[in-house]
Amino acid sequence: MTITVERLTSLAHTHFPADFAAAWSALITPAISLQTAQSGDRVVARLGGVPALGSQSWPMWEGHGPLGHVLTVDCAIANDLLPSLNLPPSGHLAFFYFDGHFNNDYGTVGFWDPSTQDGQRVLHVTDGQGTPATLPDGLTAFTEISLTGFAISTPPSYNHPALGDGWRSVAPENMELFEAELRDLMRPLGGRHQLGGQAHPIQDAVEFEIAEVMGRSTDPDTFTRDSDSYRILSKDLQLLAQVDSDHAANMMWGDMGILYWARPSSEVDAHSVANTGFTWQCS
Repeated sequence: MTITVERLTSLAHTHFPADFAAAWSALITPAISLQTAQSGDRVVARLGGVPALGSQSWPMWEGHGPLGHVLTVDCAIANDLLPSLNLPPSGHLAFFYFDGHFNNDYGTVGFWDPSTQDGQRVLHVTDGQGTPATLPDGLTAFTEISLTGFAISTPPSYNHPALGDGWRSVAPENMELFEAELRDLMRPLGGRHQLGGQAHPIQDAVEFEIAEVMGRSTDPDTFTRDSDSYRILSKDLQLLAQVDSDHAANMMWGDMGILYWARPSSEVDAHSVANTGFTWQCS
C-alpha cells in the first residue's frame, strides 16, 4: 500500500478538529523508507557489516570501548531518491552506536546526559571507498544487510513541537481511533529504517529529547526546557535517520527500540552532518 499525503490527510480530517487536522497535515514530510534489497534493486544503504572509513579512525567511547556500526548510507544515491534530504553530495555516512555488548559493558547513551553522546557518532567518509576498515579487537559486527529505498510520506507525531498543545483539542476516543488506523496504514512497511521525514516515536516526540541533549551540550549551566532556545530548536530539528531493531541484522535496541539522529535546518541547508543530535527509545 502506498503511503501518500492524501491518505494521511484524510485520516487526520476524519478524527481531528479541522484546525488541528490542517496543522498536523501541514507537517507531513517525504522520506526514504529503507527495506531489504532484492536481486536487481539499487542499494541505498547497508545495515551492519564493516564500513569503509578511509583516513578516519573507528569511533570509540572513552572508558567503554568501540562503537558498533549500524548503518552506512550512500549520499549520492540517497540525494537522488530524495533531493530534499540535502546530504553531502558525495561519499557515504556511517552511523555508529554503543549498544553495550562490547565486553558486556551496558553503558547507556541517554539524552539526559550529554557526556554519553560519545556513545554515538555520524561520520562523513569521503575517501577509501570500498575498502572495509579494520574491526576493533573484541567487537562483533552486526550482520550486514543491503537496503534499497523508496519515497513515502511520513506523519508527524500528534505532539510534535510545532503543534504545541493542539492535540488537547482531540477527544481521547478519537485519538485512540486515529492512532490505531495510523498503525494499520504504516504496518506494511515492516521495519522502520528511514532517511529524512518525520520520526516514528515510541515514546515522547523525538524532537523534544534531541533538543534537550543538544541544549545541555552547548549550554549546560543555564539550559532548561522552558528556555526560548529549547523551544526554537525542538521545532527546527529535522530527522536525519532512524534505525529500527532488526532481527535479521541481530540488532536489538532495548525492547524493540529505534535509534534516531536529527539535525537543525541550518545543517540541512549546508548539506552537512557535522552538528547532529541523537536519542533512542524503546517500548
